[in-house]
Amino acid sequence: MRRRLLHAAAAVAAVTAPALLLASAPALADTLAAPADTAGMQTYAELEQAAADAAQAYEEAVASQKALLDELKALEEDTHPLKAAVLSAQQAVLDAAEEKATADKAVEDARTRLEEAADDAAKAEAQKALDEAEAAAATAAGKKDAADAALEAAQEALTEARIKTARDYELGKKPEEAARQAKEQTAAALAERRECARLTGLTTLAEGLPSRINAGTTTDFTVHIVNGTARTLTVDPLFLITLRATAERDHMKVQWSYGSGWTELDRGNRLETISPVKPGDRRDVKIRLTVDDEATTGAEGIALLAADASDAYNPCLLGPMKSYAFKVAAAGTDTGGVDDAEPGDVPDEDRPRPGDEQPDTSTQGDRETPVDTEGDLAETGASSALRPLALTSLAAAALGTGAVIAVRRRRTSAN
Repeated sequence: MRRRLLHAAAAVAAVTAPALLLASAPALADTLAAPADTAGMQTYAELEQAAADAAQAYEEAVASQKALLDELKALEEDTHPLKAAVLSAQQAVLDAAEEKATADKAVEDARTRLEEAADDAAKAEAQKALDEAEAAAATAAGKKDAADAALEAAQEALTEARIKTARDYELGKKPEEAARQAKEQTAAALAERRECARLTGLTTLAEGLPSRINAGTTTDFTVHIVNGTARTLTVDPLFLITLRATAERDHMKVQWSYGSGWTELDRGNRLETISPVKPGDRRDVKIRLTVDDEATTGAEGIALLAADASDAYNPCLLGPMKSYAFKVAAAGTDTGGVDDAEPGDVPDEDRPRPGDEQPDTSTQGDRETPVDTEGDLAETGASSALRPLALTSLAAAALGTGAVIAVRRRRTSAN
């Protein structure tokens, strides 16, 4: 599962309530199914191998059937060795028949001369010629018999080859069909396993993110990622944090820390994949928001937090996403008594997931304009799926305007 920084450029509108209204992608299901029980289940690697083996077996079955069909056709060609042997034997029979006919005619002529011989000397000479002609005729007859036998053997070999090849071809149809079905079934099972599944027990919650942040200050908070499942997971945190207004985005810097040091959430950086995360484990990621003193008082911000994961059985497991809204307060404002931002739930159908792709648009009223893809939406994480993670349907209702901003990250190279 490849880690990936998701740095998109569109603004995500802030909301007045904890719940975030996201624009849903019509191609997505309304809800994510829970992963199947792993008892007795093949691992994903085993299923991949089974699908590859089934595909290879089908290719071999198809190739075998094609070879048999090609052989059937070739057996009818004069250039095939068996067919060529028949043709040669047929010509040999014709030659032997002609030779025998010539020899038989010579015998008849010799007998006629013997009958017409007038004296003993002539009769003796004619008898000798007849004996020689009969011997030659016997030899020619033997050649003819041998040629006939050779032709019969050649024809039998050709016929047997035709029958065997045709039989093998017919017998190969069922295995080929079985191989095709196995290929389709394992491919379907693999495709189904690749579908993202909802992992309710993989939770992501922020602690210490205030609902109001003073301009000119730095605020640290913690994101707790808890594996409340019975699975050992490889986790890719998915964090999206930004100020709403385009003009405000440059006034907030977002950094993360997991272990030691701080890394800015900017293009080219990634939050580390966390693995293994065993059942019951909690991993904490530190987030630092630095709002400069030029940020506008009342500027609205939003944080979307989730965890994608994978394990030995599923390449794409998606934990529930939480949304947090916060505002920028004037520099020097008393921060005493400021409550933490409350989490809101993001519906399954609106949650970004692997393979999503939507046009970049920002719609207000009836006007639709492209989203600035060079903005400053700070995002971290990568899908645990084999496919690339493209962010889609990230939107919020702007205060009193009905404006909707859709955010999409273009598909990048597959894992």
